[in-house]
Amino acid sequence: MVNNIKPNYRKYISFLIYSIVIAFIGYMLLAFWSGWHDFIKVIEDIGFVGLIVALLLSLFNYILRFIRWQICLGVQGYKVPLINSLGIYLSGFALTTTPGKSGEAIRSYFLKKQYDVSYTNSLALLINERFYDFLAIFLLAIVGINLFVTYKYFIIFSFFFIVIFALFILKKGVLEFFLEFVCTYDNKVAFFLRRVLEIGISVRRINTVGVFSLNLVLSVLAWGSEAYALYFVLDLLSLSVKIDYAIFTYAISMLIGALSFLPGGLGSTEATMVTILTLNNINQPIAIAVTLFIRVVTLWFAVLIGILSLLIVFFKLSINKNESNIFLE
Repeated sequence: MVNNIKPNYRKYISFLIYSIVIAFIGYMLLAFWSGWHDFIKVIEDIGFVGLIVALLLSLFNYILRFIRWQICLGVQGYKVPLINSLGIYLSGFALTTTPGKSGEAIRSYFLKKQYDVSYTNSLALLINERFYDFLAIFLLAIVGINLFVTYKYFIIFSFFFIVIFALFILKKGVLEFFLEFVCTYDNKVAFFLRRVLEIGISVRRINTVGVFSLNLVLSVLAWGSEAYALYFVLDLLSLSVKIDYAIFTYAISMLIGALSFLPGGLGSTEATMVTILTLNNINQPIAIAVTLFIRVVTLWFAVLIGILSLLIVFFKLSINKNESNIFLE
């Protein structure tokens, strides 16, 4: 099937297939390691209602992040119909498990093809997303900065990363200075640097004081809802974990996963979450089972929604633009 897809799309689909297969194998190994009986018991104790609530908290995360996306599109001057924009946004989730979530850039193709959004502006939206996600998770992690001295250094490093990003991206004039310098050269490296700097300038133009404040609030609420899902699940299982501990556990796990630049933070996020939960006197099999459950209802729920959205967007594009050869040559 993959061989029938044009080269531009084949690499994205391959990324998707490989990441899902690798993650599935890894999750199965983790489940076997923790003991199937313990894992199944945890699922039973969480129950159907618990599952629905956890999924709704994740869905709340996706909705708030989409609102942030739509606001930024509007600031750039593009008017993309709400439903179509939602489909394009969610389609990026299908490729969340690519390194650094780079596969989410497939949204740029759809925006260019359907609404003539420049790649510079759409890629700026992607970088903007990563910045606010990282900033929100960083702020949530601060909640428990004194809980574990070891992880304090990850938070401090993240702080310097945010400051550097803000200095180069958000401070007016810095990128323009470098762009003016690079434009004096005419080679492939200079061309690449010009594109990067132009994207950075586009990111800065999005972030007026009002937009920055609103997006930050939306981002903290979005990721806070998933952090609360962890607390909710632990509470359902009658595990004595305070809410600040649960928020810190989720946030620092996501932070380390992001800093690892592994696809979707796979492996590093889970290992961190299991480690911190066991430090709170939760036995390892239960900690692993809870971690797997949380990752399924947050990360993999998003991937599932993304796959469905991606198929719908591809189908609509093939119909609207008479490009049925997107899938078949």
